[in-house]
Amino acid sequence: MSERYNNLGLVYADKGNNNLAINYYLKSFKIDEELGDKKGMAIVLGNISLLNNQIKKYREAIKYAERSLEIAKNIGSLDEQKCAYNYLSTAYDSLKNYKKTSQYLKLFKLLNDSIYNIESGKQIKEMEAIYQTEKKQKEIELLNKDKELQNAKISKQETQKIGLIAGIILMLVLLVVIFVSYNQKKKANKLLVFQKHQIEEKNEELNQQNEEIASQRDEIESQRDLLINQKEHIEEIHKEVTDSINYAKRIQEAVLPVSAPARAVLGEHFILFKPKDIVSGDFYWTTKIVGNRQSAVNSPQSAVNSPQTADCKLPTADLLIVVVADCTGHGVPGALMSMLGISFLTEIVNKKEVTQASHVLNELRKEIINALQQKGTQGEQKDGMDIALVTINTETIELQYAGANNPLYIFSHLNNELIEIKPDKMPIAIYEQMEQFTNNDYQLQKGDLIYLLSDGYEDQFGGPKNKKFMIKQLKELFVKISDKQMNEQEEILNTTFEKWKGEHEQIDDVTILGLKI
Repeated sequence: MSERYNNLGLVYADKGNNNLAINYYLKSFKIDEELGDKKGMAIVLGNISLLNNQIKKYREAIKYAERSLEIAKNIGSLDEQKCAYNYLSTAYDSLKNYKKTSQYLKLFKLLNDSIYNIESGKQIKEMEAIYQTEKKQKEIELLNKDKELQNAKISKQETQKIGLIAGIILMLVLLVVIFVSYNQKKKANKLLVFQKHQIEEKNEELNQQNEEIASQRDEIESQRDLLINQKEHIEEIHKEVTDSINYAKRIQEAVLPVSAPARAVLGEHFILFKPKDIVSGDFYWTTKIVGNRQSAVNSPQSAVNSPQTADCKLPTADLLIVVVADCTGHGVPGALMSMLGISFLTEIVNKKEVTQASHVLNELRKEIINALQQKGTQGEQKDGMDIALVTINTETIELQYAGANNPLYIFSHLNNELIEIKPDKMPIAIYEQMEQFTNNDYQLQKGDLIYLLSDGYEDQFGGPKNKKFMIKQLKELFVKISDKQMNEQEEILNTTFEKWKGEHEQIDDVTILGLKI
């Protein structure tokens, strides 16, 4: 049955029905494998390799030829080894692997010559055996048939004639075999010469390509040296820029109330301040006005002898003014804008003695527009800042709030709820419709919490789905941590932010200022 399937595979291969041929070959191989017929397995694998060479699947041809060769070597089948070497040389030649081609052609030729020599020796021995057998038979007949001498002589002559004819026939067959083998050897030698010539041409091409590669390598090394020099120059520039930015950071920290004495006016509080870069576009600012004089955190100048308007008189009670602002951009541009904002706030509150929340923002907007020379023309850069500003009467704990795009959140201790006071939807900059900022009044109670913040925390991408944190989740977090100490609240907010951010990049500066009344 295995031989039938193999023959069917040969028939369909000749007809060009390759898939059906492979199918029958594999059926034949399976039967041979079950029967342990290793020679049959080697033959079928060789046929599959031959078919893959014909359909130009050379790597498949190599795989099956190598399997056939391995089995043929194990059982000592020279014919199947010879076929496997032939199929391997054909496949590697098609793949232009001339080294492998030459190797397997040599093995094919050596094995072919060995098979020829073995077959010739067998034929001569067979002739000699026949001759000796006939000779012995004749001697026996002569001894046993003395009385039939004449008949024996006739028989001997006939036998001699037959032997002569047989010898002639065998010699003719031998000559034919020798002639055919000689022609095959001659063709194989011609093929080897032709392939040798091809290999020499390929070697010459490879030598030329090696020279081109060497030239390209020299060019690449030259470009690499140039890139290294440029990299070193860029690193030097980067160091200078980084040093400058670090110096700018120290300047920015000098104007922010970062020290314990500067922040003492805030009482029980926390400040979560996480710049995206070395310097920040967010800033926070605070000052305390004591009666008719100021204790300004960011400016030692007093407000004595400054003119007052009817709306902006300094109060008799102590006032605490707190600001959190988010300037356009981040990094160095944002830091420059933040320093400009701090400078103007100090001037407005300290020198101009403006303390009402909405009036401070109105004055700050004028200063920013004048400083940046904003005209409101089309295509003009929209630089400015979003801000939340509160003024707290420390005796009556009445709060005034004004906001430019940044809201204020108050956690009511008595009602156990988070209150949001919405800002005016316009920035501290020139805008299409600029109106006076709204002054929002709110009566605080002891134990209330207020939160001022920029939008960096809520806009941070992260979490399991890489989405924004969102203000809804942040408000829920404010309620959840409202019973904690202020330093614990800061730690929880920071840990939550870092966990949410994970491996993602921080997208903006983050500032949250929490204050307990």
